[in-house]
Amino acid sequence: MGTVLNHGTQEPIPGVTISVVGKNRGVITDIEGHFELSLDKGEKIKLSYLGYKDKTFIFKEDTVVNIFMIPVDIALEEAVVTSKKNINDIDTRQATGAIVSLEAEKISFRPTPNFIESLQGQVAGLRIKADGELGKPLQIRIRGNSTLPIKSKESVEEDAYTLGNTLNQPLFVLDGVIITAEAFSTLNINDIKTIKVLKDATASSLYGVKASNGVVEITSKRGINGATQYVFSMQQGLTLRGTPAVNTMETDEKLEFERFSENPETPGYKYSEKYIRKKNHKASNIDELISKGKKNLDSLKKINVNWFKELTRISLYQSYNLSMQGGDLKNKFYVSGNFISQDGKIQGNDIQRLTARFNYEHQLSSKIYIMFNSGAGLSNHNSPNSSGYSPTDLVYSLNPYEQKDKGILISYTGKKFNQLMNQFSRNNDDTRFNFSGNINIDITRNLHLSSVVGIDYLITESLSIVPPSSYSEIRDIPEAYKYTRGTAIKSKRMYTNYTTNTRMNYDKKMGRHVISLSANTDYYKNKDNLVGIKGHGLPSKLLSGAGINNGLKRRRRAQTSSHNLANAVLGIGVSALYTWNNKVEFYAAYKKDASSLLPKDKRWNSFWSAGIGYTVKKTDLRFGDDDLLNTLKLRFSFGKTASLAGITPSLAVPTFSYETNTYRGLRGFSLVDLFNEDLRPEENTSMNFGIDLHFLKTINLTTEFYRRRTEQMLLTVPIPPSNGFLQQLRNVGVMDNEGVEMNLNITMIKTPVFHWNLSYNLSYNRNVVINLYEGNTLSLSGNPYPDYEEGKPFDLIYALENGGIDPSDGTPRFIRKGGNEK
Repeated sequence: MGTVLNHGTQEPIPGVTISVVGKNRGVITDIEGHFELSLDKGEKIKLSYLGYKDKTFIFKEDTVVNIFMIPVDIALEEAVVTSKKNINDIDTRQATGAIVSLEAEKISFRPTPNFIESLQGQVAGLRIKADGELGKPLQIRIRGNSTLPIKSKESVEEDAYTLGNTLNQPLFVLDGVIITAEAFSTLNINDIKTIKVLKDATASSLYGVKASNGVVEITSKRGINGATQYVFSMQQGLTLRGTPAVNTMETDEKLEFERFSENPETPGYKYSEKYIRKKNHKASNIDELISKGKKNLDSLKKINVNWFKELTRISLYQSYNLSMQGGDLKNKFYVSGNFISQDGKIQGNDIQRLTARFNYEHQLSSKIYIMFNSGAGLSNHNSPNSSGYSPTDLVYSLNPYEQKDKGILISYTGKKFNQLMNQFSRNNDDTRFNFSGNINIDITRNLHLSSVVGIDYLITESLSIVPPSSYSEIRDIPEAYKYTRGTAIKSKRMYTNYTTNTRMNYDKKMGRHVISLSANTDYYKNKDNLVGIKGHGLPSKLLSGAGINNGLKRRRRAQTSSHNLANAVLGIGVSALYTWNNKVEFYAAYKKDASSLLPKDKRWNSFWSAGIGYTVKKTDLRFGDDDLLNTLKLRFSFGKTASLAGITPSLAVPTFSYETNTYRGLRGFSLVDLFNEDLRPEENTSMNFGIDLHFLKTINLTTEFYRRRTEQMLLTVPIPPSNGFLQQLRNVGVMDNEGVEMNLNITMIKTPVFHWNLSYNLSYNRNVVINLYEGNTLSLSGNPYPDYEEGKPFDLIYALENGGIDPSDGTPRFIRKGGNEK
């Protein structure tokens, strides 16, 4: 038994490979640098670890030994810098903050085109929700929602979904540069080295107003010092249909249900003897009519279509990745290319993506190191779903006795199957590019300067088509105006994010005392440029934007839309970490941000956080001959942040635009939205208590308890139409968000050639509306019940109590408030 220590700092070194010279056996040191190895007197062992000089040790009679390894930069006459950290890697936050680091290669084998989906189940408190449509933005939440979702009679479901995501999703940072959620989802997981999830205010406070919902930091792969390595990998797989959300009736059961329901529009009752006798009680050929009805029912009973199997399909996934990395002491590079293709469960839903990455590093001198990171991607996504239509709904609305190639449907009177299946199509083409330049300067031995400048650029081109032959167009547009049927919506949207971040760090060790100080300034600017057109009257053979009939008038006239929005945030911040004897840690940070989204008198806002940690490394608890508890660490943090997510300039400051209509050749000039001069950022106050346990040398258990209060919640609420507008963004109330998270990691087997590790995590989150500023309820969507209510969860569902099925007529019954039945 022994311990491997750093020759200079006397600190333990985990992960050192120890092998017996001349024999095929060995071990690896644990997190405390300890190892156990059965040796005979005089046997020789060899110790190897990256960044340290190899060491050979001859075992004597001592049963416990301390072995000291010399770092490479001390062994050489002149220190050689072989690697520099990305500006994301601020180790001082780890002391007291709620941060989870994940190696990307652990999840790179998951067959999914969306990188975000690979994180599902990997981090406690990180919730990723998908609705099943391939390519649709996912809901990403760190420790639940921080503000109320949008609910409005005027808002389109799809727009409300997108805005709700923007309000509550975390900040995404790639190699120090802020990127959009859309760009994040298209990253190639094979290009990523590590992912950090920052959960509490202490961990993310230096990002200021941009990071109230947490942060996901991504560090891409970099070159290596050595011979060039080439890696080719491929994945292919099938996604099965799964099971339907609801079990549907088979033909016999459905026809019998129709007979009991006595709806003459349905064949189960229409062809029944009871209905025929009732309608034709005076007919002389009543027996013939009854016989004919029975034949119709018998022919229907021979048909039993499973629409779930008919409309869904087994989908294929394939991925091909090629990369190479190499370099020497001064230059390192990483280059990769990736292609992904996947089909959705519904015909017309698929995605293809091509990405590339090039990262380069160069050591200018012993004190200056530069890095360049760049990536690009092309993506194509097709979908048959819109906010008001989804082919999946047909699984549950079509009758089992209908066939898709047998003429007119019964479920949709007078319509054919192909009219229902081809009601909508959308094609999205995305072009993405990102670049960042980093410089690291060692000004002195203890003073370091890091700076990053970067850009993230995304162009999305979309074409949505409702063909003139679709069921919805035929239903809504009379035959006399059939030349106006068909809708095309074409848009081009450009997102540009500019990021600069400069950080000065000072580290000093004085015996048992370690001090780390940091000061930073950052600037972030986002630009959103949109141009679009919507028109009608499409020829059946020209289903594109070029087919729009620009001569139509009134509600079917062609309409254009555009905007060019920009906002910027400037921030300055400081942080400090004090550590005593590797046991007591105290961290504090302060940030001040100015946002262009707010009026001048409310532009600057302050954020702060503080945390303390205490570590116990040795206890008297024993398990046999071993320590039961190897390490115990307690962490507590408290902080305040703010959020401006979802706010556009027109909602906060006077913003004007030209109207599309003209009068005598002149265009009107009016307010875009009714702005709110009293608008304040959302204020988030969070508390976190964490316990880190390492016991029996193989088990790590982390438990977090947290509570976050959001005050001045922002929400678009209805206002009297006499204002000239229907809604306005206001501060509406207070919400609490609290929960617990646990993560368990067990090392089952760890040898130089085999490593078996098990991980488990769970989380519980609860949101409650604490206070509404203008009453104890808030109604937005026009429903008879409130959308939000004090003392209740924000996602509370109001419904009548189920009273079962009435056996006399087969209709569902519900129990109202007070016990009345309907």
